[in-house]
Amino acid sequence: MAYTQNLRHIRASHTAIAGGKGAALGELLAAGIPVPPGFVVTTQAFTPFVSALSERSASAILTTDLPADLQIEVTAEFTKLGAPFVAVRSSATAEDGAAHAWAGQLESYVPTSQTELLTNIKKCWASLYNPRAITYRKQMGLASADVHVAVVVQAFIDSEHAGVAFSAHPVTGSRNHIVVESVHGLGEAAVDGHVTPHTYVLGKQNGNIIELCEGTQKNMLVRGRNNQSQWKPLPPNVQKLTAAQLQELAGYVRNIERHFGRPMDVEWAYTHGTFYIVQSRPITTL
Repeated sequence: MAYTQNLRHIRASHTAIAGGKGAALGELLAAGIPVPPGFVVTTQAFTPFVSALSERSASAILTTDLPADLQIEVTAEFTKLGAPFVAVRSSATAEDGAAHAWAGQLESYVPTSQTELLTNIKKCWASLYNPRAITYRKQMGLASADVHVAVVVQAFIDSEHAGVAFSAHPVTGSRNHIVVESVHGLGEAAVDGHVTPHTYVLGKQNGNIIELCEGTQKNMLVRGRNNQSQWKPLPPNVQKLTAAQLQELAGYVRNIERHFGRPMDVEWAYTHGTFYIVQSRPITTL
C-alpha cells in the first residue's frame, strides 16, 4: 500500500486522502502558485493505524510504533525532498473547507528534522484527540463525524518575513481590499498571536498600500541552534516588506481567490527574494 503522495499529484478533489490542507496545497501547486515542495502522509496511513489500536486516544497513538513499511516509505520521501528540515502539519478531512476552518485546532511542528519526523507525524495524528479538537468538533456538530487526519510534510522555509493575507477585508468584509499581516522571522509567531504584526490594507487590484498599522514586534521566532523554534531579539533597523514585495504578494492572493472562486485566507513566507504559500483556506467568517 502507498502511504504517501507527492503534492504534485494532489488536487482539490483528494480531500479524503490528503485532508483539506493537503488538497488545497496540491491544487495551488498545480495552478502555478509557489508552494514549498513536499508530500502528504495520507489517511491511508492514519486510518488502519488508528483502527488497530485498543482505544482511539492520543496516548495510544503516541505509545504505538508505526508499521515498518510506513516508516521506510516516509523516510524515503523525506530523503527525496533533499531538505534538512521540514514543516509537519496536520490536515484533517473536515479541515479548511468553506464551512469549517479548523485553524489552530490540530498541531504543526516547524521545523522538524529527520530524527523527529516519525514522532511528529504521530503527534499530528494524536492531536485529533486533544481536548481542544474534541471541543471544536462538538461545537461544529462534527462529534459523530468520521474525521481522519493526513499529514503534510514540506521543505521548511527559514523565512525572513511571514504572515497571513486575506483576499477580502476580514473585519469590514470589503472585497476591494487585501489585508496583509507580516512579522519578521517564522510565521508561527503571527499565527499563534505571540506578536503584533504589521498590518497593511492594500488595494485589491493594484496592491498599493492604503493603510498601514505598525506592529510592535520586539522579538522574532527563528530556527535555533538545537533546530527548534526559539525567540531572539529583533535586530535594530530591520526592514519591513517593501511596496513592490507587497504588490507581488497581492498578485498571488488575487490569483488564489480567482482559482478557488471565493475569499481566501492565505499563509505565506518570504526568503531570499521568493514568496511561498504554505497554507490556504476559505474565509469562513464573511
